[in-house]
Amino acid sequence: MQTARLFVSDRSQAVRLPKDCQFNGNDVYVQKVGDAVILFPIDKQWETFLNYSYLSLRLPSPA
Repeated sequence: MQTARLFVSDRSQAVRLPKDCQFNGNDVYVQKVGDAVILFPIDKQWETFLNYSYLSLRLPSPA
């Protein structure tokens, strides 16, 4: 799993995404789920959920 850098822009927190995780366009949908935040493209919102197997998500082991 890759990491991303957090930073503050004006009064908002922002995330600098790695190149292979960047989105096309200017806006994304944002959903908070517990302590996690999920971003997904506005133009392909249902494709994102229907075509992705969440079972393949690999989380890092706790330290």
